[in-house]
Amino acid sequence: MSGKTGVLRQTALRFLEKWPHSISYATAGGSLGRGDADAFSDIDITIYCEDNLLEETHVNKVYEDEIIQLTCLHTRDLPSEHDIYRSPWHARFLTEILILKDTEERFSHIKQVALDHLTSANGLITMTQEVTAIVNQRMVAARQALKRGMGYSAAMSALGAWAEAAFLYLYVTWQSCATQHVLPCIRTELNAHYTSLIENSPFQRSYDSVSIVKKYRAFLRKYKGDAHSLAPLHDELCERKAQRLQEQQDPVNVTWHMYGEVIWLYFETSKGIQLDSFVGELPLELKHDLATIGLTPFREKQVETLGQLTEQLIKKVHIIVNRTS
Repeated sequence: MSGKTGVLRQTALRFLEKWPHSISYATAGGSLGRGDADAFSDIDITIYCEDNLLEETHVNKVYEDEIIQLTCLHTRDLPSEHDIYRSPWHARFLTEILILKDTEERFSHIKQVALDHLTSANGLITMTQEVTAIVNQRMVAARQALKRGMGYSAAMSALGAWAEAAFLYLYVTWQSCATQHVLPCIRTELNAHYTSLIENSPFQRSYDSVSIVKKYRAFLRKYKGDAHSLAPLHDELCERKAQRLQEQQDPVNVTWHMYGEVIWLYFETSKGIQLDSFVGELPLELKHDLATIGLTPFREKQVETLGQLTEQLIKKVHIIVNRTS
């Protein structure tokens, strides 16, 4: 556990002590949950309450000079053993949480169940099946989007398929859920695969992507409402992510993260509008800037190449899982 982790843990506990509602359970995720917090870390807290007094599910706050990203849920949303066995892939976050409050040690039990099952042969097989289904659906969506002339949607689906497979590969090889570790893992373990990805993806080696996302968020804030994702504190969170990766001299990883931020903001503000139509409503200058960090339409060759790379990752995971079982 890093020294910064201990500092942030104490800050989180003091924050929870002052929370005005009764809390049954509370956990911390992200780098604090993993125990590798650093100077760029924020505090990700999820609380579970018995009452329904909470007006907002997601709240950003600055407390003792630290940014707290707070998710407020009812105790009925607490993960269960059934959830873990039914969908271990969606329960993987439980393996990287720090428990801050735990009534009758119920959450400790749930976390241990997750740790045991997600490292078991059956758990790994089920996760692989889940991700295989997800990536297949996304590749089908990518090819259907191409047929309808929707190159932006095709790109998003194809890149999303690869990313899901890459997260699975990361989990079974490095036992990590951290987004920042995805590209370094692929680069380290599968360098030829990584090279092919970069050659066939739209990400450029630039740190300017942070300022582009900031302009994008400002535009959406002005024209698309006041969604939680548009809060100004998210600009600072993006800058922190980028600063960490800049110190690691990994500009491609910065761009990849910012592309993910762009897609997340699209889902948060689009209200069901297809991505191609959504992009069509953006100012030309902003659309050009976003293209430099990956928001570009794909053609058939790019979709098929991403599909092949995704299949490669899934096959490698199958080999690892079969060896484990």
